[in-house]
Amino acid sequence: MSEPAAFNFHWGNTELRGWALGSDGDIIDAFTAPTPLEEGRNKGFSDVLAHCLGEFVTGQKSAPLLFAGMVGAVNGWHPAPYSNCPITPEKLLSQAKRFEFLGHPTLILPGATCADSLGNADIMRGEEVQLLAVSQLLGLQNLTVSIPGRHCKHATLSDGALTSFQSFVTGELFDLLLGNSLVGALATGTAFSAAAFSDGVQHGARQPLATAVFASRANTLTGRLAAEDVASFLSGVLIGHEAAQLRGLDHPVALMATGLLAERHGLAYEVLGIPYQTIDAKICMRAGLQRVARCMLDSNA
Repeated sequence: MSEPAAFNFHWGNTELRGWALGSDGDIIDAFTAPTPLEEGRNKGFSDVLAHCLGEFVTGQKSAPLLFAGMVGAVNGWHPAPYSNCPITPEKLLSQAKRFEFLGHPTLILPGATCADSLGNADIMRGEEVQLLAVSQLLGLQNLTVSIPGRHCKHATLSDGALTSFQSFVTGELFDLLLGNSLVGALATGTAFSAAAFSDGVQHGARQPLATAVFASRANTLTGRLAAEDVASFLSGVLIGHEAAQLRGLDHPVALMATGLLAERHGLAYEVLGIPYQTIDAKICMRAGLQRVARCMLDSNA
């Protein structure tokens, strides 16, 4: 194996992943540790990283370590700033937090921020790196990317750059309403019903959200909705309301997700007649970091 020219890392909620890159930016080795970011907060980021990385980053000390994601949050290892849209690899590198670790030049990439017409801010951290890979992976320069999760994102890419985005607290609202409100109090269990979910999608897409979610309770009390289907209906309402924002776009929609999130959001798009294609979020993180690292290696050549 050739000597690594750079190392990329993403430290998430469940694991630490890393890749060694050759001088051409190609991946020559990979690393995974089942170490959640919370362990760094509890035991010290530097100590946990030094233990986890072990011999993976041995070799030329001039090879930089490039990190992305919540490791740069305000409660992360070294807080990195938010960079204003539009976001490009060059811009992320220029605003990265820089220091030395284990004898290596180390960079933590910033998150991204944008503002609406009234000046209200939106933020993301980690997704901006994933998004920089989507255009290349799909061969599309202009598109909207939907990223499901606790705080979902709809991001606009123009000429391959991240130009704007919106956050939707869809996952968090579902947990709160189902577990801590009268709206979800009549629910029994969380078994999935595609029919109830689809009904919820259509209702959520047509009504103001604060009105739409109340049907989870009202429909149950009037016998229209079974108690065991409340969770599916409520999930459909919330995802349907979010998905409705994607109707009528004049450019393609990509769904960056896998597993259950991809299935539920994909079903909502099909119910609402929204064409889309799916792309794996983990692949996007690896490829996005690789794109930033290649930019860094080219600038140092």
